[in-house]
Amino acid sequence: MSSTQLGYAKLNFYVRRAYERATSFRLKGLFATEKFVYLHIPKTAGTAIKKHVERAGYRNYFALKGHKYTVWRLPAREQQFFTFASIRNPLTWYVSLYNFKVKSQSADPAVDYPRMTDNSFADFFRDLVLCENGVDGVMRWNKPYRPHVREMVESLNSLARPSVGFLTHNFLYYCYSNWRDCLASADPSAEAIARYREGPEIDYMLRLEHLQSDFNAMVAKLAPTAGISVDLQGRINQTARRDYLDYYTDDMMASVRQRDRAIFELFGYN
Repeated sequence: MSSTQLGYAKLNFYVRRAYERATSFRLKGLFATEKFVYLHIPKTAGTAIKKHVERAGYRNYFALKGHKYTVWRLPAREQQFFTFASIRNPLTWYVSLYNFKVKSQSADPAVDYPRMTDNSFADFFRDLVLCENGVDGVMRWNKPYRPHVREMVESLNSLARPSVGFLTHNFLYYCYSNWRDCLASADPSAEAIARYREGPEIDYMLRLEHLQSDFNAMVAKLAPTAGISVDLQGRINQTARRDYLDYYTDDMMASVRQRDRAIFELFGYN
């Protein structure tokens, strides 16, 4: 076989393999009746879930939404699908978010958040856990050009003193259509717990710490005949960090446990 023929044979092989992979990916779940919508609460392994689902070829079973979509802001056709999101221990969530923010590069300070490398975890904590500086403090750590972030954060203007941490704020925003009512109630954490236990609007919550087993349990419960199998081992979009407990004083840990009480109680982080 000449070098030219060998080259064509290799090209044909790679083209055929690419076509077979693409075809199998498109056809998996193309006519599935069990479909899922994933709502992406930031820093809860959402990027990993999306990548692994796509790599496993089950993209047609899942509508993998961006950060701007919530349980109350889905297109009409997706409101009939199963909905799920992911959550994590609040103590690790704040450390993960802090590290992500201080290490993110700001391409355009006019539309992006400023570089946060000179801010300590204590600064971050006062802004996003204690909300001592209101909307301005929270927005320092968020991208102001994203309308959904400003919509969520500006709800703080109606509160005399927010009594929940920023993770609970995100959880309410993404998973409760009445999130503003919860925030405005006398005890938002108790209200969130009661409403979730009465009947959550979201069908399933995956815990980052048990991502694989929770995902398998969700599929077995909601779509037992679909045959979906996704390996969720490994993390994507993860920043290096020291032990998360090193970031906290005893008082700070107590504040997180109090202000994010709904997350601790609902998902077994006590």
